[in-house]
Amino acid sequence: GTYSGMNIERLDGSPAISIETSEPIIIENCNVRGTGDLIRSWANGANITIRNCNGYGVKVPAGVEQGKFLSIVNPGKLLVHNNYFQDVAKGLLVYIAPDYAQNHTVESVRVFANIGRNMNDNTQEFGTFVQFNRVLKIPQAEIAWNQFINEPGKNMSSDNINMFNSSGTPSNPIRIHHNFTQGAYPTDPVAGNYTGSGLTSDGWGDANVPWEVIIVSHIEAYENTLLSTGNAAMNIAGGHDIRYHHNRIVSSGVLPDGSGRKFSTYAGASAFNYFNHPSTLYYNTVVDQNVIGFMRYGNSRQDLFEGCDSTRCFNNTALPDPITTDTERQEWALWNVKLAQALQDGSVPNEVKSLGYIGSSTHANVGTDRSGFAVSPFPGFEDAARPTLPAPPSSQSVVFASDTQFQTISNGWGDVERDRSNGEQGAHDGNPLKINGVSYTKGLGGHANFEVRVPVPAGCSRFAASDGVDDEVGNQGNVTFRVVADSEELFRSSALTGAAAAESFSINVGTASSITLFIDNNGDGTADHGDWADA
Repeated sequence: GTYSGMNIERLDGSPAISIETSEPIIIENCNVRGTGDLIRSWANGANITIRNCNGYGVKVPAGVEQGKFLSIVNPGKLLVHNNYFQDVAKGLLVYIAPDYAQNHTVESVRVFANIGRNMNDNTQEFGTFVQFNRVLKIPQAEIAWNQFINEPGKNMSSDNINMFNSSGTPSNPIRIHHNFTQGAYPTDPVAGNYTGSGLTSDGWGDANVPWEVIIVSHIEAYENTLLSTGNAAMNIAGGHDIRYHHNRIVSSGVLPDGSGRKFSTYAGASAFNYFNHPSTLYYNTVVDQNVIGFMRYGNSRQDLFEGCDSTRCFNNTALPDPITTDTERQEWALWNVKLAQALQDGSVPNEVKSLGYIGSSTHANVGTDRSGFAVSPFPGFEDAARPTLPAPPSSQSVVFASDTQFQTISNGWGDVERDRSNGEQGAHDGNPLKINGVSYTKGLGGHANFEVRVPVPAGCSRFAASDGVDDEVGNQGNVTFRVVADSEELFRSSALTGAAAAESFSINVGTASSITLFIDNNGDGTADHGDWADA
């Protein structure tokens, strides 16, 4: 059923709202205040939607566990959007019990357009806005368009977003995108030895679950903005098939509260085998194409962790010095552009489109207003928070498929490579794209049979590429390239071998929201290394 307009306060440590059924439940337009969990569900297979609710944690004595906004164990389907919560230990904890995890799959978890402020775990300092714990092989998981802010001295937090022993699937990774998070500090914001971050993927396993089942894996984080985070902004501390790309990472190392005090920082981003996983479990962890400006404590620059070598951390862009609180304010302004533009071009989820704003409907003063602009609690940030919106993309705008988020992916040999050839079975082991002696800087490299679906960005109406077999296989290979949209084939190339020149084309994709690219083999499937060059 649907429960709307509840106003509940509970100060005895028990849940303010308890869900004890697996039948579909919608809780909306509520105001909840308490010392324990504000909303809790421990019913196996629960189907829950929480929307347009406001949650307030009430401070508990030292050593007493602070409640969470939403604590859910063994769910079936979960949708959490357009809520506001503050002063809780965790915004959202999704936990799967070991015995349940091995025999059940969570159908979906979607968390978007929420606003969180000041996470306070006063027992372990493990406060997080969103944590997945043992959410294994989930086929649909998305954390997007949220705004999470901790203020120094008002929070006791660890990682703002944490993926612990959790995983998506090879074709559908856990997607963490278009989130804004600012501030990750210990209780004393200027204390040393802080291990928190903006986003971390990690996990040390469980004696009751085989490592190959519980290993953190298949996670993709992109288009997030992470400001003023202690220790690090983004960590990959183990697992496999995890990629952080096209994020913006900025920390001046100075608290944004106007005090001028410095806080403990180490490195902007990293990918390292902290738990010493064997090579069969630790591979294909990548930090690439991010924009970073990160000051280490002591006023030295450290965008990337020293232990993240060029096979894992590459093609990142360093912001020019100096990195100051003014730099952070500029990133705040860019975030506001993203918010307002997203509502303008309709790129937000359907549930948000119907509301016409991002975030809480009743807390414009602490979250996001109805114009799509965010509101910061920090002094001076509002001066940069009303930028002019960019013009909609013109027909001449170019967005490369290799820079987009793949919606589905399948490849006949190794990984699909961005801006390089297929290479061998390892990730990022390809060569510069080259067809019949002509080199290309952009595009996709794959092997038949290849199938990748990519979104058509707003304002784009044509798709163009130069297709052919990459020179790395000589005259071998025999493939056909195809483009399909909405079950309609828009393009089919000639049969191309390694001896053929690239075949260039430009097609109208109409109003399609996505297109699917295929490379089909025309023979025995040997050496069919195909390039979608200039794509």
